[in-house]
Amino acid sequence: MEQNILDFGVNYDDDIIKEIAELIDCGHICFLHTEQALVEYYPKDIDLFYGESNPWQDIIDKVAGDQEHYIRIEQMSSFQSFQVMEDFVANKVDSLNFRSSLEETLRRPGPFRHFKYQVEQSAYREAWFDFKSQCNIDWVRLQLADHGV
Repeated sequence: MEQNILDFGVNYDDDIIKEIAELIDCGHICFLHTEQALVEYYPKDIDLFYGESNPWQDIIDKVAGDQEHYIRIEQMSSFQSFQVMEDFVANKVDSLNFRSSLEETLRRPGPFRHFKYQVEQSAYREAWFDFKSQCNIDWVRLQLADHGV
């Protein structure tokens, strides 16, 4: 397995990068411990779900108490996620009819929900998941690079 050796002297293998990418895709905020290659996470909208009885409080406290060793990794913005959909349509959809349909979907209200429904009902379902997964992996790598890692 290929490994990425980063400035901190810790090996972050592709499995860690992929784990973080999957977690942020599921709506979590992730933290990577730069010395131990340890991933911690909690839901992005934690206050909406748990209020004062927060089962994630131990992780929040752990990360807050050691901020110098954790890098925060978040989801793409809505704008960036929209660009991923546009890139998929432009570069991965070879059916002209389906491409036109998706382009129209992206111009209408509620593009995320409608795009997801259309793609998941199509022959492009797996290609979309693979493309989106790779974009999330690249996004994680970019955030790590922005932190000098």
